Amino acid sequence: MLNLVRVVFVCLLAQVAAPSFAQSAESTADPWEPFNRQMFRLNNQLDRFVMRPVASVYRTFVPNPVRDAVSRASRNLTEPGTSVNHLLQGEARESAKTAGRFLINSTLGVVGLFEVAESMGLEKTTQEDFGQTLGAWGVKSGPYLMLPLMGPSTLRDAGSAVTVDFRLDPPTYVTPTQDRVIISGTRVISLRSRLLATEESIKGDDPYLLLRDAWLSRRNYEVNNGEVEEAFGDGFDDFLD
Repeated sequence: MLNLVRVVFVCLLAQVAAPSFAQSAESTADPWEPFNRQMFRLNNQLDRFVMRPVASVYRTFVPNPVRDAVSRASRNLTEPGTSVNHLLQGEARESAKTAGRFLINSTLGVVGLFEVAESMGLEKTTQEDFGQTLGAWGVKSGPYLMLPLMGPSTLRDAGSAVTVDFRLDPPTYVTPTQDRVIISGTRVISLRSRLLATEESIKGDDPYLLLRDAWLSRRNYEVNNGEVEEAFGDGFDDFLD
């Protein structure tokens, strides 16, 4: 569901830098477009009637310092998976740094509510997942795929998310189930609330195409570690984490 929340921000990127990365429908691997459009409408309705109202209440009644702390804790939960995928991509230094960050922030930083590791010289690395690792290994992305609840993906990334990435996410092992749901729900609400102030600038004749082309371009940027000609890549990693 975190991917679904990112939909709004990816569309904002498209508005800022559309001429530099937009792809035509003919050039994009989207053979399942009818199904994808149905899922796109479903996700939009879910966001409109559930996620956006909840995020608005959260932003209104939860103090900013608390929201910032929750955001840091959410980022901290991504560190184990990022560390493993850095290692799988042959980036041993980044893997060790990320593992160190998780250990320090989870203990001295109280489960990541406070950023302690950075003050000790362990700065954030780029967030990595197994889809990016497969891409680095040369595995093609396959067709574009809009998933219910999860949002934009590809055949490669969807398979990675429900297998390897799921296993590398710490809340997966939290028991009882109620606690796991609370943690995951809080992460989603926290991220969605950060988009409320800017989402009104999203415009376009066909939001589906806007999202698809923006997301695929952003994903290409991530898989290639920024080694592509993208005007919007720099400066957005912290927001998307």
